[in-house]
Amino acid sequence: MLPESIRESVIRLVDRSDRKSPLAFVGREAELDHLDGAVRSAVDGEPPLQTNVRVVQGAPGMGKTALCEEFMKRTAARGERNGHQVVCAPLHPSDLSTPPLTLVKAISERINDAQGEDVPHLRKKVVDATKGGVQAVQNFFRSEGWAELKNQRHGLSDSSTLESCLDAFAQYVWEYGLTIVLMLDEAQNCDVNSQQTKNNAQAIYNGRHKARMPLLCFGLPDTTQVLDQLKISRIPAQSVWDIGLLNPGEGREVIKRTLDHAGLSEADDDWMAHIKSMGMTAAEWRTWREALVDGLDEASDDFPQHLTAGLIAACKGVLNLPVGRKPDEALLRDIAEMHRERKREYYSGRLRSPAVTNHNAAFGAICRLAEKSGNGLVRWDDAVEIVAAGRHASAQDADDILKTAINKGVLGCDDIANPDFIAPPPIPSMQAHLGMRYDQMLASGQRNAPAMQDIIDGLAPDSANDGGG
Repeated sequence: MLPESIRESVIRLVDRSDRKSPLAFVGREAELDHLDGAVRSAVDGEPPLQTNVRVVQGAPGMGKTALCEEFMKRTAARGERNGHQVVCAPLHPSDLSTPPLTLVKAISERINDAQGEDVPHLRKKVVDATKGGVQAVQNFFRSEGWAELKNQRHGLSDSSTLESCLDAFAQYVWEYGLTIVLMLDEAQNCDVNSQQTKNNAQAIYNGRHKARMPLLCFGLPDTTQVLDQLKISRIPAQSVWDIGLLNPGEGREVIKRTLDHAGLSEADDDWMAHIKSMGMTAAEWRTWREALVDGLDEASDDFPQHLTAGLIAACKGVLNLPVGRKPDEALLRDIAEMHRERKREYYSGRLRSPAVTNHNAAFGAICRLAEKSGNGLVRWDDAVEIVAAGRHASAQDADDILKTAINKGVLGCDDIANPDFIAPPPIPSMQAHLGMRYDQMLASGQRNAPAMQDIIDGLAPDSANDGGG
Protein backbone atom coordinates (compact mmCIF):
# COMPACT_ATOMS: atom_id res chain seq x y z
CA MET A 1 0.00 0.00 0.00
CA LEU A 2 1.09 3.57 -0.57
CA PRO A 3 2.42 5.41 2.49
CA GLU A 4 -0.49 7.38 3.97
CA SER A 5 1.24 10.77 3.56
CA ILE A 6 1.80 10.08 -0.14
CA ARG A 7 -1.66 8.62 -0.62
CA GLU A 8 -3.33 11.71 0.86
CA SER A 9 -1.30 14.06 -1.37
CA VAL A 10 -2.05 12.04 -4.50
CA ILE A 11 -5.77 11.80 -3.73
CA ARG A 12 -5.96 15.55 -3.11
CA LEU A 13 -4.41 16.17 -6.51
CA VAL A 14 -6.76 13.73 -8.28
CA ASP A 15 -9.88 15.02 -6.54
CA ARG A 16 -9.08 18.68 -6.96
CA SER A 17 -11.70 20.21 -9.24
CA ASP A 18 -10.36 23.74 -9.60
CA ARG A 19 -7.58 24.94 -11.89
CA LYS A 20 -4.98 26.21 -9.47
CA SER A 21 -2.48 24.65 -7.04
CA PRO A 22 -1.20 22.05 -6.29
CA LEU A 23 -0.27 22.02 -9.98
CA ALA A 24 2.99 23.94 -10.20
CA PHE A 25 3.01 27.35 -11.82
CA VAL A 26 5.83 27.76 -14.34
CA GLY A 27 6.59 30.54 -16.83
CA ARG A 28 4.10 33.24 -17.88
CA GLU A 29 6.56 35.92 -16.74
CA ALA A 30 5.64 38.22 -19.65
CA GLU A 31 1.95 37.83 -18.86
CA LEU A 32 2.52 38.58 -15.16
CA ASP A 33 4.50 41.70 -16.05
CA HIS A 34 1.70 42.73 -18.41
CA LEU A 35 -0.80 42.57 -15.54
CA ASP A 36 1.54 44.32 -13.14
CA GLY A 37 1.78 47.26 -15.53
CA ALA A 38 -1.70 48.38 -14.44
CA VAL A 39 -0.63 48.28 -10.79
CA ARG A 40 2.51 50.27 -11.52
CA SER A 41 0.43 52.93 -13.26
CA ALA A 42 -1.94 53.14 -10.29
CA VAL A 43 0.66 53.39 -7.52
CA ASP A 44 2.70 55.86 -9.59
CA GLY A 45 -0.33 58.14 -9.79
CA GLU A 46 -1.00 57.94 -13.52
CA PRO A 47 -4.53 58.76 -14.73
CA PRO A 48 -6.86 55.75 -14.43
CA LEU A 49 -8.08 55.93 -18.02
CA GLN A 50 -6.86 52.99 -20.14
CA THR A 51 -3.47 52.69 -18.39
CA ASN A 52 -5.01 50.98 -15.37
CA VAL A 53 -6.81 48.26 -17.35
CA ARG A 54 -5.34 44.98 -18.56
CA VAL A 55 -7.04 42.11 -20.44
CA VAL A 56 -5.86 38.51 -20.75
CA GLN A 57 -7.95 36.48 -23.17
CA GLY A 58 -7.59 33.04 -24.71
CA ALA A 59 -9.10 29.64 -25.39
CA PRO A 60 -10.50 27.50 -22.56
CA GLY A 61 -7.82 25.54 -20.75
CA MET A 62 -4.95 27.94 -21.51
CA GLY A 63 -4.44 28.71 -17.83
CA LYS A 64 -6.12 32.10 -17.41
CA THR A 65 -7.52 31.29 -13.96
CA ALA A 66 -4.17 29.85 -12.85
CA LEU A 67 -2.51 33.07 -14.06
CA CYS A 68 -5.05 35.13 -12.12
CA GLU A 69 -4.40 33.12 -8.95
CA GLU A 70 -0.62 33.34 -9.34
CA PHE A 71 -0.77 37.11 -9.81
CA MET A 72 -2.79 37.44 -6.59
CA LYS A 73 -0.29 35.29 -4.69
CA ARG A 74 2.70 37.28 -5.94
CA THR A 75 0.96 40.55 -5.20
CA ALA A 76 0.24 39.36 -1.66
CA ALA A 77 3.87 38.33 -1.15
CA ARG A 78 5.36 41.50 -2.62
CA GLY A 79 3.83 43.89 -0.12
CA GLU A 80 4.16 47.66 -0.23
CA ARG A 81 4.90 49.70 -3.34
CA ASN A 82 5.39 53.43 -3.47
CA GLY A 83 3.94 53.79 0.00
CA HIS A 84 0.85 51.68 -0.72
CA GLN A 85 -0.01 48.13 0.21
CA VAL A 86 -1.42 46.46 -2.92
CA VAL A 87 -4.25 43.99 -2.33
CA CYS A 88 -6.48 42.10 -4.76
CA ALA A 89 -10.28 41.89 -4.79
CA PRO A 90 -11.55 38.95 -6.90
CA LEU A 91 -14.85 39.81 -8.58
CA HIS A 92 -17.46 37.66 -10.29
CA PRO A 93 -19.23 38.96 -13.41
CA SER A 94 -22.48 38.96 -11.43
CA ASP A 95 -21.00 41.49 -8.98
CA LEU A 96 -21.12 44.14 -11.68
CA SER A 97 -24.89 43.66 -11.94
CA THR A 98 -25.48 44.70 -8.32
CA PRO A 99 -26.30 48.21 -7.01
CA PRO A 100 -23.20 50.38 -6.37
CA LEU A 101 -23.29 50.10 -2.58
CA THR A 102 -23.57 46.32 -2.81
CA LEU A 103 -20.65 46.21 -5.24
CA VAL A 104 -18.47 48.35 -2.96
CA LYS A 105 -19.29 46.09 -0.03
CA ALA A 106 -18.38 43.03 -2.15
CA ILE A 107 -15.03 44.67 -2.96
CA SER A 108 -14.40 45.39 0.72
CA GLU A 109 -15.23 41.82 1.71
CA ARG A 110 -12.79 40.37 -0.80
CA ILE A 111 -9.74 42.55 -0.37
CA ASN A 112 -8.27 39.87 1.87
CA ASP A 113 -9.36 36.88 -0.24
CA ALA A 114 -6.07 36.61 -2.11
CA GLN A 115 -3.74 37.08 0.81
CA GLY A 116 -1.88 33.81 0.57
CA GLU A 117 -4.57 31.35 1.61
CA ASP A 118 -3.14 28.65 -0.66
CA VAL A 119 0.43 29.27 0.50
CA PRO A 120 0.43 28.88 4.29
CA HIS A 121 4.10 29.88 4.65
CA LEU A 122 3.18 33.32 3.27
CA ARG A 123 0.03 33.72 5.30
CA LYS A 124 1.51 35.14 8.52
CA LYS A 125 3.97 37.35 6.67
CA VAL A 126 1.23 38.84 4.50
CA VAL A 127 -1.23 39.35 7.35
CA ASP A 128 1.43 41.00 9.50
CA ALA A 129 2.39 43.32 6.65
CA THR A 130 -1.17 44.33 5.84
CA LYS A 131 -3.04 44.25 9.14
CA GLY A 132 -2.69 48.01 9.57
CA GLY A 133 -4.50 48.57 6.29
CA VAL A 134 -6.45 45.50 5.18
CA GLN A 135 -7.66 44.60 8.65
CA ALA A 136 -8.70 48.15 9.46
CA VAL A 137 -10.83 48.37 6.32
CA GLN A 138 -12.22 44.88 6.91
CA ASN A 139 -13.19 45.77 10.46
CA PHE A 140 -14.80 48.98 9.32
CA PHE A 141 -17.14 47.18 6.94
CA ARG A 142 -18.02 44.58 9.57
CA SER A 143 -19.09 47.27 12.01
CA GLU A 144 -21.48 50.17 12.25
CA GLY A 145 -19.09 52.10 10.07
CA TRP A 146 -20.77 50.65 6.99
CA ALA A 147 -24.09 52.18 8.00
CA GLU A 148 -22.28 55.43 8.73
CA LEU A 149 -20.71 55.43 5.30
CA LYS A 150 -24.07 54.80 3.68
CA ASN A 151 -26.47 56.94 5.63
CA GLN A 152 -24.91 59.51 7.90
CA ARG A 153 -21.63 60.88 6.69
CA HIS A 154 -22.26 60.63 2.96
CA GLY A 155 -26.00 60.16 2.65
CA LEU A 156 -25.55 57.36 0.11
CA SER A 157 -28.40 55.11 -0.98
CA ASP A 158 -28.95 52.27 -3.42
CA SER A 159 -29.66 54.88 -6.08
CA SER A 160 -26.25 56.50 -5.62
CA THR A 161 -23.75 56.24 -8.45
CA LEU A 162 -20.78 53.95 -8.16
CA GLU A 163 -18.58 57.00 -8.64
CA SER A 164 -19.88 58.60 -5.43
CA CYS A 165 -19.70 55.29 -3.53
CA LEU A 166 -16.10 54.74 -4.57
CA ASP A 167 -15.14 58.28 -3.59
CA ALA A 168 -16.57 57.69 -0.11
CA PHE A 169 -14.91 54.27 0.06
CA ALA A 170 -11.59 55.78 -0.99
CA GLN A 171 -11.43 58.00 2.08
CA TYR A 172 -11.07 54.88 4.19
CA VAL A 173 -9.00 52.88 1.72
CA TRP A 174 -6.38 55.55 1.11
CA GLU A 175 -6.28 56.59 4.73
CA TYR A 176 -4.80 53.16 5.45
CA GLY A 177 -2.48 53.19 2.44
CA LEU A 178 -4.19 50.57 0.26
CA THR A 179 -4.28 50.17 -3.52
CA ILE A 180 -7.01 47.72 -4.53
CA VAL A 181 -6.71 45.66 -7.72
CA LEU A 182 -10.00 44.37 -9.14
CA MET A 183 -9.58 40.86 -10.60
CA LEU A 184 -12.48 39.99 -12.92
CA ASP A 185 -12.30 36.35 -14.03
CA GLU A 186 -14.65 34.84 -16.65
CA ALA A 187 -15.22 38.38 -17.91
CA GLN A 188 -17.01 37.07 -21.01
CA ASN A 189 -19.95 36.20 -18.73
CA CYS A 190 -20.74 39.81 -17.82
CA ASP A 191 -24.37 40.68 -18.52
CA VAL A 192 -24.07 43.08 -21.44
CA ASN A 193 -27.85 43.63 -21.41
CA SER A 194 -27.89 44.95 -17.85
CA GLN A 195 -27.83 48.74 -17.54
CA GLN A 196 -26.53 48.39 -13.98
CA THR A 197 -23.60 46.32 -15.23
CA LYS A 198 -22.81 48.93 -17.87
CA ASN A 199 -23.01 51.77 -15.36
CA ASN A 200 -20.73 50.01 -12.87
CA ALA A 201 -18.21 48.96 -15.52
CA GLN A 202 -17.99 52.49 -16.92
CA ALA A 203 -17.61 54.00 -13.44
CA ILE A 204 -14.70 51.69 -12.64
CA TYR A 205 -13.06 52.23 -16.02
CA ASN A 206 -13.70 55.90 -16.72
CA GLY A 207 -13.96 57.32 -13.22
CA ARG A 208 -11.31 59.55 -11.72
CA HIS A 209 -12.20 58.48 -8.20
CA LYS A 210 -9.51 58.57 -5.55
CA ALA A 211 -9.47 54.81 -5.19
CA ARG A 212 -7.76 54.49 -8.60
CA MET A 213 -8.49 50.75 -8.78
CA PRO A 214 -6.69 48.86 -11.57
CA LEU A 215 -9.03 46.50 -13.43
CA LEU A 216 -7.62 43.17 -14.63
CA CYS A 217 -9.95 41.09 -16.83
CA PHE A 218 -9.58 37.41 -17.76
CA GLY A 219 -11.79 35.67 -20.30
CA LEU A 220 -12.35 33.91 -23.62
CA PRO A 221 -11.12 35.29 -26.97
CA ASP A 222 -14.12 37.62 -27.31
CA THR A 223 -13.54 39.36 -23.96
CA THR A 224 -12.56 42.68 -25.50
CA GLN A 225 -15.79 42.62 -27.51
CA VAL A 226 -17.80 42.01 -24.33
CA LEU A 227 -15.98 44.87 -22.60
CA ASP A 228 -16.68 47.10 -25.57
CA GLN A 229 -20.40 46.36 -25.19
CA LEU A 230 -20.05 47.50 -21.58
CA LYS A 231 -18.51 50.74 -22.90
CA ILE A 232 -15.07 49.74 -21.62
CA SER A 233 -13.62 50.78 -24.93
CA ARG A 234 -10.57 52.61 -26.22
CA ILE A 235 -8.37 49.96 -24.59
CA PRO A 236 -5.01 50.22 -26.37
CA ALA A 237 -3.70 47.12 -28.09
CA GLN A 238 -0.76 46.90 -25.70
CA SER A 239 -3.19 46.46 -22.81
CA VAL A 240 -4.63 43.25 -24.31
CA TRP A 241 -2.74 39.94 -24.09
CA ASP A 242 -3.76 36.85 -26.07
CA ILE A 243 -2.52 33.99 -23.91
CA GLY A 244 -1.21 30.93 -25.73
CA LEU A 245 0.62 27.67 -25.09
CA LEU A 246 3.46 27.40 -22.61
CA ASN A 247 6.98 27.85 -23.94
CA PRO A 248 8.93 24.67 -24.78
CA GLY A 249 10.28 23.09 -21.62
CA GLU A 250 7.85 24.81 -19.26
CA GLY A 251 5.29 22.01 -19.44
CA ARG A 252 7.99 19.51 -18.53
CA GLU A 253 8.89 21.59 -15.49
CA VAL A 254 5.24 21.72 -14.43
CA ILE A 255 5.10 17.92 -14.53
CA LYS A 256 8.27 17.45 -12.50
CA ARG A 257 7.34 20.00 -9.85
CA THR A 258 3.83 18.58 -9.48
CA LEU A 259 5.12 15.04 -9.05
CA ASP A 260 7.46 16.41 -6.38
CA HIS A 261 4.51 18.16 -4.74
CA ALA A 262 2.56 14.90 -4.62
CA GLY A 263 5.52 13.16 -2.98
CA LEU A 264 6.46 10.98 -5.97
CA SER A 265 10.07 12.05 -5.66
CA GLU A 266 13.47 10.82 -4.56
CA ALA A 267 13.41 13.63 -2.02
CA ASP A 268 10.53 11.97 -0.16
CA ASP A 269 11.80 9.37 2.29
CA ASP A 270 8.40 7.66 2.66
CA TRP A 271 8.08 7.21 -1.09
CA MET A 272 11.61 5.86 -1.54
CA ALA A 273 11.09 3.41 1.33
CA HIS A 274 7.91 2.26 -0.45
CA ILE A 275 9.81 1.86 -3.73
CA LYS A 276 12.51 -0.21 -2.09
CA SER A 277 9.91 -2.39 -0.34
CA MET A 278 8.70 -3.44 -3.81
CA GLY A 279 12.19 -4.45 -4.90
CA MET A 280 12.84 -1.37 -7.05
CA THR A 281 16.13 0.48 -6.80
CA ALA A 282 16.44 4.28 -6.74
CA ALA A 283 18.03 4.16 -10.20
CA GLU A 284 15.13 2.09 -11.58
CA TRP A 285 12.63 4.51 -10.07
CA ARG A 286 14.53 7.46 -11.54
CA THR A 287 14.45 5.85 -14.99
CA TRP A 288 10.72 5.07 -14.71
CA ARG A 289 9.84 8.57 -13.55
CA GLU A 290 11.87 10.10 -16.39
CA ALA A 291 9.95 7.95 -18.88
CA LEU A 292 6.70 9.12 -17.29
CA VAL A 293 7.73 12.78 -17.56
CA ASP A 294 8.81 12.27 -21.19
CA GLY A 295 5.50 10.64 -22.11
CA LEU A 296 3.29 13.23 -20.41
CA ASP A 297 5.33 16.11 -21.80
CA GLU A 298 5.13 14.83 -25.38
CA ALA A 299 1.38 14.14 -25.15
CA SER A 300 0.49 17.48 -23.56
CA ASP A 301 1.42 19.87 -26.40
CA ASP A 302 2.50 22.49 -23.82
CA PHE A 303 -1.24 23.03 -23.25
CA PRO A 304 -2.01 23.58 -19.53
CA GLN A 305 -5.29 21.64 -19.56
CA HIS A 306 -3.58 18.60 -21.08
CA LEU A 307 -0.79 18.87 -18.49
CA THR A 308 -3.41 18.73 -15.75
CA ALA A 309 -5.14 15.77 -17.41
CA GLY A 310 -1.85 13.89 -17.73
CA LEU A 311 -0.82 14.49 -14.14
CA ILE A 312 -4.20 13.33 -12.86
CA ALA A 313 -3.88 10.21 -15.02
CA ALA A 314 -0.42 9.54 -13.57
CA CYS A 315 -1.66 9.91 -10.00
CA LYS A 316 -4.65 7.66 -10.66
CA GLY A 317 -2.31 5.08 -12.14
CA VAL A 318 -0.18 5.10 -9.01
CA LEU A 319 -3.28 4.87 -6.80
CA ASN A 320 -4.57 1.90 -8.78
CA LEU A 321 -1.37 -0.14 -8.56
CA PRO A 322 -2.07 -3.58 -7.10
CA VAL A 323 -0.38 -4.28 -3.78
CA GLY A 324 3.24 -5.30 -4.30
CA ARG A 325 3.41 -4.29 -7.97
CA LYS A 326 6.11 -1.78 -8.76
CA PRO A 327 5.83 0.91 -11.46
CA ASP A 328 6.64 -0.69 -14.82
CA GLU A 329 6.12 -0.28 -18.56
CA ALA A 330 2.58 -1.61 -18.33
CA LEU A 331 1.73 1.18 -15.88
CA LEU A 332 3.20 3.73 -18.28
CA ARG A 333 0.90 2.37 -21.00
CA ASP A 334 -2.09 2.51 -18.65
CA ILE A 335 -1.34 6.13 -17.77
CA ALA A 336 -0.90 7.03 -21.44
CA GLU A 337 -4.29 5.53 -22.27
CA MET A 338 -5.98 7.36 -19.38
CA HIS A 339 -4.35 10.57 -20.62
CA ARG A 340 -5.61 9.99 -24.15
CA GLU A 341 -9.12 9.33 -22.83
CA ARG A 342 -9.12 12.54 -20.80
CA LYS A 343 -7.98 14.45 -23.88
CA ARG A 344 -10.77 12.88 -25.93
CA GLU A 345 -13.23 13.92 -23.23
CA TYR A 346 -11.87 17.46 -23.43
CA TYR A 347 -12.29 17.59 -27.21
CA SER A 348 -15.79 16.16 -26.96
CA GLY A 349 -16.66 18.82 -24.40
CA ARG A 350 -15.35 21.61 -26.60
CA LEU A 351 -17.27 20.24 -29.60
CA ARG A 352 -20.47 19.47 -27.70
CA SER A 353 -21.76 23.05 -27.58
CA PRO A 354 -25.04 23.35 -29.52
CA ALA A 355 -23.53 26.14 -31.60
CA VAL A 356 -20.67 23.98 -32.90
CA THR A 357 -21.60 20.31 -32.39
CA ASN A 358 -23.03 19.85 -35.91
CA HIS A 359 -20.03 21.36 -37.66
CA ASN A 360 -17.14 19.08 -36.68
CA ALA A 361 -16.66 17.93 -40.27
CA ALA A 362 -16.39 21.55 -41.45
CA PHE A 363 -13.82 22.35 -38.76
CA GLY A 364 -11.81 19.30 -39.83
CA ALA A 365 -12.04 20.44 -43.46
CA ILE A 366 -10.70 23.86 -42.44
CA CYS A 367 -7.78 22.11 -40.73
CA ARG A 368 -7.05 20.19 -43.95
CA LEU A 369 -7.22 23.37 -46.03
CA ALA A 370 -4.85 25.06 -43.58
CA GLU A 371 -2.38 22.23 -44.16
CA LYS A 372 -2.70 22.77 -47.90
CA SER A 373 -2.16 26.52 -47.61
CA GLY A 374 1.42 26.06 -46.52
CA ASN A 375 1.27 28.73 -43.81
CA GLY A 376 -1.44 27.34 -41.57
CA LEU A 377 -4.01 30.02 -42.40
CA VAL A 378 -7.32 29.94 -44.28
CA ARG A 379 -9.03 33.01 -45.64
CA TRP A 380 -12.14 33.84 -43.63
CA ASP A 381 -14.38 33.84 -46.72
CA ASP A 382 -13.13 30.37 -47.70
CA ALA A 383 -13.83 29.08 -44.17
CA VAL A 384 -17.34 30.56 -44.33
CA GLU A 385 -17.94 28.76 -47.64
CA ILE A 386 -16.83 25.43 -46.15
CA VAL A 387 -19.07 25.76 -43.08
CA ALA A 388 -22.03 26.83 -45.22
CA ALA A 389 -21.54 23.81 -47.48
CA GLY A 390 -21.23 21.49 -44.49
CA ARG A 391 -24.73 22.13 -43.19
CA HIS A 392 -26.43 24.13 -45.95
CA ALA A 393 -26.15 27.23 -43.73
CA SER A 394 -26.35 30.86 -44.81
CA ALA A 395 -23.17 32.91 -44.99
CA GLN A 396 -24.26 34.91 -41.92
CA ASP A 397 -24.93 31.74 -39.93
CA ALA A 398 -21.59 30.30 -41.01
CA ASP A 399 -19.88 33.52 -39.91
CA ASP A 400 -21.49 33.27 -36.47
CA ILE A 401 -20.60 29.57 -36.20
CA LEU A 402 -16.93 30.32 -36.87
CA LYS A 403 -16.81 33.08 -34.26
CA THR A 404 -18.38 30.76 -31.68
CA ALA A 405 -15.87 28.04 -32.56
CA ILE A 406 -13.01 30.49 -32.00
CA ASN A 407 -14.41 31.54 -28.66
CA LYS A 408 -14.70 27.87 -27.63
CA GLY A 409 -11.08 27.23 -28.57
CA VAL A 410 -12.06 24.93 -31.44
CA LEU A 411 -10.42 27.18 -34.04
CA GLY A 412 -7.94 30.05 -34.00
CA CYS A 413 -8.11 33.51 -35.54
CA ASP A 414 -5.94 36.55 -36.25
CA ASP A 415 -8.54 39.00 -34.88
CA ILE A 416 -11.97 37.84 -33.72
CA ALA A 417 -13.42 41.36 -33.98
CA ASN A 418 -12.31 41.91 -37.60
CA PRO A 419 -11.16 38.53 -38.92
CA ASP A 420 -9.34 38.14 -42.20
CA PHE A 421 -7.89 34.68 -41.65
CA ILE A 422 -8.75 31.67 -39.58
CA ALA A 423 -6.38 29.05 -38.20
CA PRO A 424 -6.68 25.49 -36.89
CA PRO A 425 -6.86 24.99 -33.11
CA PRO A 426 -3.78 26.21 -31.26
CA ILE A 427 -3.42 22.71 -29.78
CA PRO A 428 -1.76 20.37 -32.32
CA SER A 429 -3.46 17.21 -31.04
CA MET A 430 -6.88 18.83 -31.30
CA GLN A 431 -6.11 19.79 -34.90
CA ALA A 432 -5.20 16.17 -35.59
CA HIS A 433 -8.40 15.04 -33.85
CA LEU A 434 -10.59 17.25 -36.06
CA GLY A 435 -8.71 16.33 -39.22
CA MET A 436 -9.09 12.63 -38.47
CA ARG A 437 -12.84 13.02 -37.88
CA TYR A 438 -13.18 14.82 -41.21
CA ASP A 439 -11.22 12.09 -43.01
CA GLN A 440 -13.53 9.45 -41.54
CA MET A 441 -16.64 11.35 -42.62
CA LEU A 442 -15.19 11.92 -46.09
CA ALA A 443 -14.38 8.23 -46.49
CA SER A 444 -17.94 7.29 -45.60
CA GLY A 445 -19.55 10.14 -47.53
CA GLN A 446 -21.21 11.60 -44.43
CA ARG A 447 -22.47 15.10 -43.65
CA ASN A 448 -21.68 16.80 -46.94
CA ALA A 449 -17.98 16.05 -46.51
CA PRO A 450 -17.61 15.47 -50.30
CA ALA A 451 -19.07 18.93 -50.98
CA MET A 452 -16.53 20.47 -48.61
CA GLN A 453 -13.73 18.52 -50.25
CA ASP A 454 -14.80 19.90 -53.63
CA ILE A 455 -14.31 23.41 -52.24
CA ILE A 456 -10.85 22.51 -50.92
CA ASP A 457 -9.88 20.93 -54.25
CA GLY A 458 -11.14 24.01 -56.09
CA LEU A 459 -8.90 26.37 -54.17
CA ALA A 460 -5.47 26.81 -55.67
CA PRO A 461 -2.66 26.49 -53.11
CA ASP A 462 -1.85 30.20 -53.29
CA SER A 463 -5.54 31.05 -52.81
CA ALA A 464 -5.32 30.04 -49.18
CA ASN A 465 -1.82 31.42 -48.83
CA ASP A 466 -2.37 35.14 -49.38
CA GLY A 467 -1.84 35.89 -45.71
CA GLY A 468 1.57 34.24 -45.57
CA GLY A 469 3.68 37.35 -45.31
